[in-house]
Amino acid sequence: MAGIALDYQFDVSPWASMLEQLAVTDFTPLMQRAGNLITTATHHRFYLTETPDGDKWEASYRAETTGGTTLTDTATLRDSYTYNVLGPDAVEIGSNVEYAAIHHEGGTIKPVNGEYLTFPIGGGWARVKSVEIPARPALGISSDDGRDLQDMTSDFIRELIYG
Repeated sequence: MAGIALDYQFDVSPWASMLEQLAVTDFTPLMQRAGNLITTATHHRFYLTETPDGDKWEASYRAETTGGTTLTDTATLRDSYTYNVLGPDAVEIGSNVEYAAIHHEGGTIKPVNGEYLTFPIGGGWARVKSVEIPARPALGISSDDGRDLQDMTSDFIRELIYG
């Protein structure tokens, strides 16, 4: 075929060394930063009383009747959310508090021993066959968190490449 062609060769050696550097990089510090970012955002959701999607939590009976903030009477649950770096490519974020899952996912609490649940309420005691706990998720990645994670990753890689 008759025609015209342009032959051009790119010098990719500067990029190749940068890519090689990324290939052997330990990303554990990035996992630590990500764990800290999401844990801090999770703690902040207890202050905002909202889900990662920005929906407000249903107010708890205690918060409505005695004041205070839903799920933060003692702040044990909020403060239990921590992170653990599992390696250079993974971070685990969560709570070891037994009741964290029921508050996150919602559900029904029924007595294990006996016919009734008994708990203090107001100045007396309540006896009920079950209690419905609404879902009040705190753990998750909001759209803002996602952008922050992307920016954090870009900054980390830029620091590696350019120093």
